[in-house]
Amino acid sequence: MLGEDVGHGRAIVDHLEALVARPEVQCRWRWEVGSVAVWDNRRLQHYAVNDYYPNRRVMDRVTIAGDKPY
Repeated sequence: MLGEDVGHGRAIVDHLEALVARPEVQCRWRWEVGSVAVWDNRRLQHYAVNDYYPNRRVMDRVTIAGDKPY
């Protein structure tokens, strides 16, 4: 029974990982000078696309400690 559970779980993970490449479920951000984007990694997958060449993108990571998600 455990093998079936692992196989089913793997199928779910594979399905979710495949979704990030589908444009219809993506939020695409058009960067402009002064733009700021914030996302919650507890709820979604960040999938960076290198489509800003020759411009430079600067990113800082902020982690909030102590609060549990509601």
